[in-house]
Amino acid sequence: MPGDRQMPWLRKVLPPIGDFTPGQSYTVFRTPVASGQWRVANNHSPLTTEHSSLSFAVLICFEDIFPELAREFVLRGAQALVVITNDAWFGPTAAAYQHAQASTFRAVELNVPVIRAANTGWSGCIDQEGHWNERVHDAFGHELFTQGTAICNVRPGGNPPTLYTRWGDWFPVLCAFVTLGWALLTLLAKRRR
Repeated sequence: MPGDRQMPWLRKVLPPIGDFTPGQSYTVFRTPVASGQWRVANNHSPLTTEHSSLSFAVLICFEDIFPELAREFVLRGAQALVVITNDAWFGPTAAAYQHAQASTFRAVELNVPVIRAANTGWSGCIDQEGHWNERVHDAFGHELFTQGTAICNVRPGGNPPTLYTRWGDWFPVLCAFVTLGWALLTLLAKRRR
């Protein structure tokens, strides 16, 4: 919790939250190169694999709101991102969908599919163009606080790399400098009058 050493009373006022330590490395997982059929737990329908492997990285909880983190995984070879999260604290509100929108941004800006598994939140697959494809829902179409599975076709992404993948945050930083420079020039021009 930021500032808890300087303001220890924060721990008493805010809901209980643990301490987090950032990781020291970026892990990209690779599925084996295989051909054939796999069986999914609790589902006896076969999945056909192609003759290529898939490299993916996992973002936990709100890590998908940090574009620079997802970008680093893609730079290290991830062709897909998997988000696992507990959205229960949002309740059945629009906040669960807003959190899922962060994954949509990551998919588009990095040209990779995103697979989300959110207990109580929105679970499904988002393609590289930002389309929400297969999703978990009940018989009434409810997507939050429901049980189920979804099977998605995932096309490995990341190629070609997007401008954001290649250059990162250079554009917003450039915009900030241009805006600051423009504001300073405007201020100086007003003072001269």
